[in-house]
Amino acid sequence: MHNNITFINNQQGERIEAHEDMEKELTGYFKDVLKEPAGNRDEAIRAITQHIPRIITEDHNNKLLQPTSLKEVEEAMAQLKDGKVSRPDGFTANFFHEFWELIKAEVWEVVEESRIMHWVLPALNSTFIALVPK
Repeated sequence: MHNNITFINNQQGERIEAHEDMEKELTGYFKDVLKEPAGNRDEAIRAITQHIPRIITEDHNNKLLQPTSLKEVEEAMAQLKDGKVSRPDGFTANFFHEFWELIKAEVWEVVEESRIMHWVLPALNSTFIALVPK
Protein backbone atom coordinates (compact mmCIF):
# COMPACT_ATOMS: atom_id res chain seq x y z
CA MET A 1 0.00 0.00 0.00
CA HIS A 2 1.31 3.45 -0.91
CA ASN A 3 0.37 6.66 0.81
CA ASN A 4 -0.44 9.48 -1.54
CA ILE A 5 -2.32 12.73 -1.59
CA THR A 6 -5.04 12.71 -4.22
CA PHE A 7 -6.30 16.24 -3.63
CA ILE A 8 -5.99 19.30 -1.41
CA ASN A 9 -8.15 22.33 -0.82
CA ASN A 10 -6.48 25.64 -1.54
CA GLN A 11 -6.81 28.67 0.73
CA GLN A 12 -10.04 29.65 -1.02
CA GLY A 13 -11.49 26.21 -0.30
CA GLU A 14 -11.31 25.02 -3.91
CA ARG A 15 -10.41 21.39 -4.53
CA ILE A 16 -7.14 20.83 -6.41
CA GLU A 17 -6.40 17.39 -7.88
CA ALA A 18 -3.67 17.89 -10.50
CA HIS A 19 -0.22 17.05 -9.15
CA GLU A 20 1.38 20.17 -10.65
CA ASP A 21 -1.35 22.40 -9.21
CA MET A 22 -1.03 20.82 -5.76
CA GLU A 23 2.74 21.27 -5.92
CA LYS A 24 2.35 24.95 -6.88
CA GLU A 25 -0.22 25.57 -4.13
CA LEU A 26 1.87 23.86 -1.43
CA THR A 27 5.10 25.55 -2.52
CA GLY A 28 3.43 28.97 -2.48
CA TYR A 29 1.84 28.31 0.90
CA PHE A 30 5.05 27.20 2.60
CA LYS A 31 7.12 29.97 1.00
CA ASP A 32 4.66 32.44 2.49
CA VAL A 33 4.56 30.76 5.92
CA LEU A 34 8.32 30.30 6.19
CA LYS A 35 9.52 33.61 4.73
CA GLU A 36 11.59 35.98 6.80
CA PRO A 37 9.45 38.83 8.15
CA ALA A 38 10.32 42.26 6.81
CA GLY A 39 11.65 44.99 9.04
CA ASN A 40 14.48 45.73 11.40
CA ARG A 41 14.72 43.14 14.15
CA ASP A 42 17.70 44.64 16.03
CA GLU A 43 15.60 45.77 19.01
CA ALA A 44 13.87 42.40 19.32
CA ILE A 45 17.21 40.60 19.08
CA ARG A 46 18.71 42.82 21.82
CA ALA A 47 15.67 42.24 24.04
CA ILE A 48 16.15 38.49 23.76
CA THR A 49 19.94 38.27 23.85
CA GLN A 50 20.25 40.40 26.99
CA HIS A 51 18.82 37.43 28.92
CA ILE A 52 21.35 34.93 27.54
CA PRO A 53 24.40 34.55 29.77
CA ARG A 54 27.72 35.33 28.10
CA ILE A 55 29.73 32.18 28.69
CA ILE A 56 32.02 32.46 25.62
CA THR A 57 35.20 34.20 26.69
CA GLU A 58 37.41 36.28 24.42
CA ASP A 59 39.85 33.34 24.39
CA HIS A 60 37.05 30.95 23.32
CA ASN A 61 36.01 33.35 20.57
CA ASN A 62 39.57 33.68 19.28
CA LYS A 63 39.87 29.88 19.10
CA LEU A 64 36.59 29.64 17.21
CA LEU A 65 37.84 32.15 14.66
CA GLN A 66 41.08 30.24 13.95
CA PRO A 67 41.46 28.44 10.63
CA THR A 68 40.09 24.91 10.54
CA SER A 69 42.69 22.26 9.89
CA LEU A 70 42.17 19.34 7.54
CA LYS A 71 42.77 17.09 10.56
CA GLU A 72 39.79 18.65 12.40
CA VAL A 73 37.54 18.10 9.37
CA GLU A 74 38.76 14.50 9.07
CA GLU A 75 38.03 13.88 12.77
CA ALA A 76 34.51 15.27 12.37
CA MET A 77 33.95 13.18 9.23
CA ALA A 78 35.13 10.03 11.04
CA GLN A 79 32.40 10.60 13.66
CA LEU A 80 29.61 10.37 11.06
CA LYS A 81 27.77 7.06 11.44
CA ASP A 82 27.38 4.95 8.31
CA GLY A 83 23.90 5.01 6.80
CA LYS A 84 23.07 8.48 8.11
CA VAL A 85 21.99 11.05 5.53
CA SER A 86 23.51 14.43 6.23
CA ARG A 87 21.88 16.34 3.37
CA PRO A 88 18.73 16.28 1.25
CA ASP A 89 20.80 15.21 -1.77
CA GLY A 90 20.81 11.72 -0.24
CA PHE A 91 24.58 11.23 0.12
CA THR A 92 25.09 9.15 3.22
CA ALA A 93 28.11 9.10 5.50
CA ASN A 94 29.12 5.93 3.64
CA PHE A 95 29.75 8.00 0.50
CA PHE A 96 32.00 10.42 2.34
CA HIS A 97 33.88 7.61 4.10
CA GLU A 98 34.35 5.62 0.88
CA PHE A 99 35.57 8.54 -1.23
CA TRP A 100 37.23 10.62 1.48
CA GLU A 101 40.69 10.54 -0.12
CA LEU A 102 39.22 11.96 -3.34
CA ILE A 103 37.03 14.67 -1.80
CA LYS A 104 38.73 15.67 1.46
CA ALA A 105 40.44 18.77 0.02
CA GLU A 106 37.18 20.08 -1.44
CA VAL A 107 35.24 19.40 1.77
CA TRP A 108 37.92 21.19 3.80
CA GLU A 109 37.82 24.15 1.35
CA VAL A 110 34.03 24.46 1.81
CA VAL A 111 34.45 24.44 5.60
CA GLU A 112 37.20 27.06 5.49
CA GLU A 113 35.34 29.25 2.99
CA SER A 114 32.27 29.17 5.23
CA ARG A 115 34.40 30.26 8.20
CA ILE A 116 36.16 33.03 6.29
CA MET A 117 33.01 34.38 4.64
CA HIS A 118 30.83 33.96 7.79
CA TRP A 119 28.27 32.41 5.45
CA VAL A 120 27.16 28.84 4.77
CA LEU A 121 26.10 27.88 1.27
CA PRO A 122 22.28 27.59 1.55
CA ALA A 123 22.30 24.18 -0.16
CA LEU A 124 24.35 22.85 2.77
CA ASN A 125 21.72 23.99 5.24
CA SER A 126 18.50 23.00 3.50
CA THR A 127 15.57 21.01 4.80
CA PHE A 128 12.81 18.99 3.21
CA ILE A 129 9.27 19.26 4.46
CA ALA A 130 7.33 16.03 4.00
CA LEU A 131 3.56 16.01 4.12
CA VAL A 132 2.11 12.93 5.78
CA PRO A 133 -1.44 12.13 4.67
CA LYS A 134 -3.97 11.50 7.43
